[in-house]
Amino acid sequence: VHELDEQDLNLAKEILRQRAVVGLLSELKESIRRFNVVLGIDDTLERNRRCMNRFFQVSEDDEGVSKLTNSNPHPTFNKGAREYDLIAEKESFDMELYAYIEQLFNNDQKEI
Repeated sequence: VHELDEQDLNLAKEILRQRAVVGLLSELKESIRRFNVVLGIDDTLERNRRCMNRFFQVSEDDEGVSKLTNSNPHPTFNKGAREYDLIAEKESFDMELYAYIEQLFNNDQKEI
């Protein structure tokens, strides 16, 4: 079994930069817009709008919390919480890669 190292992380970043359009769940509407542009999906067509509404519609649960209709609940942990810190330490390369994805989304791929 190969232990991940900095070289693996850098390779993953380069592959994402060169070959992927990234999206963020926290920026779902903008992410879908970018995917549609890259994939050539015309979101003005009724058929395509119905499909997107079916899978990406936001609704409120019984407590008034917004959620995607096509998603399942997962526990969340805030930065600084013990659970968050344990996962962040164990999965430090994933954390760094996610930060890079946020950078790609907010800066490098902003023009899509």
